[in-house]
Amino acid sequence: PWNTLTITDKTRLLDDPRPAVRERAIQALSKSGDAAVAELANVLKSRSATLRHRRNAVWTLCRMAGPAARETARVALSDPEAEVRQAAAHCVALHRDEPAMDRLIEMLRDDSPAVRREAANALGRIGRSEAVEKLLEAAANLSKGNSDRFLQHAYIFSLISINDAAATRRGLRADSFTERHAALLA
Repeated sequence: PWNTLTITDKTRLLDDPRPAVRERAIQALSKSGDAAVAELANVLKSRSATLRHRRNAVWTLCRMAGPAARETARVALSDPEAEVRQAAAHCVALHRDEPAMDRLIEMLRDDSPAVRREAANALGRIGRSEAVEKLLEAAANLSKGNSDRFLQHAYIFSLISINDAAATRRGLRADSFTERHAALLA
């Protein structure tokens, strides 16, 4: 009986082995507002929480409105697991969470290509010109043995989304072919 469960009980169910139960817990918690944010923050900070538990806490925060949910989701941008960082970057992108920009720029150097791709996506959706130089630098790093077309597309699309022609044009004078290519396409 879901109506008798506490927020703590529902938060525990984010790590249930049954997908339907996890999804229902996400839905129920996302409607609980700030009362659930504190519990979700505890999950994200817990060293004993599983990857699935922390990732589902992020997905729950992603469905919530309000500054407390945004602030708590930003904590997950520094999670030790790439899947959680990727989910958090997606959440930040959906909400165009500008206070996350500095961390997103750092994430352009993440070990995980999926995290770098989602960080670029978030920077593009936020749309601040300060990210252009860092996106061009990230594109330049693709020439160093990493020719990931998905990453290349993410960087270029983010540059297009930011729509700062003057800042992007500076990439046309770069030494790196991939940086010049990204700037030219954008």
